[in-house]
Amino acid sequence: MEVLALDRETDSKREIFFRLLFGEATGILCIAFTSSRGEKNFSEEFYAYPEELEIVTRRINEEVHGSNIYFCSQLLAEKRRVKETVEFTTNVWADLDKCPPENMLIQPSVVLETSPDKYQAFWVLDKIDYGPDDIEELSRRISYRHREEGADNGWALTKLLRVPFTYNYKYTEPKIVKTIVVNRNEYTPERFDVYPVTDDYIKIDLPLPDINYKIKAEDILEENKDNVTDIMWSLFNDPPMEGSDWSKRLWRLIMLLHEHEFNSE
Repeated sequence: MEVLALDRETDSKREIFFRLLFGEATGILCIAFTSSRGEKNFSEEFYAYPEELEIVTRRINEEVHGSNIYFCSQLLAEKRRVKETVEFTTNVWADLDKCPPENMLIQPSVVLETSPDKYQAFWVLDKIDYGPDDIEELSRRISYRHREEGADNGWALTKLLRVPFTYNYKYTEPKIVKTIVVNRNEYTPERFDVYPVTDDYIKIDLPLPDINYKIKAEDILEENKDNVTDIMWSLFNDPPMEGSDWSKRLWRLIMLLHEHEFNSE
């Protein structure tokens, strides 16, 4: 078994990896651990980036013997790894799996070999404030273009990807996750025009309605109280239970308002 050196040089390489992906951005970095004994032992931890990067490295060293270690490739605004907490993206990502990285139409900034002949790739963007939906679509276009060559569905915005210089315990003999490409290439979203738009992706720009924002939501519901159900009042007024997804509550309220013929304004 190849043994991973746990020293300052390895720590520095991991820190350089994160700094390449996130640049000067700030936010919350999600690190996840699964036991080598199975996926059921799953946990997530959240750290302020870049202030707590050294703490992240220390935690990785504490868990590296016996845990698969992952990270979310986008910084978050809250300690929740859901799409709604991603405010901007700093990189495009792809879980290439068995697809050779040299097949990419654009050279990645970073390529990890997560196990023999399996890869993950990242393209660093030239700015840190690109909108997440548009950049997620670039990842999807890469995934769809190369899926017949072995690429996995690695385009989800909050997908967990492996941390370099850790172990992949999905093998009888654990494999070290290695960096095989590292450069300072940075890209604009337009560079990815070489990848065709996926058939099911349609972007529509809808103008915002002309709204009098001085009117409070409470007043609107009160004025239409005969058309507001108890569950709608509860979704609007009651604080969410600990651990619940506020975005799902909001979406349910919007759907109920729509069903009761409230208009967009």
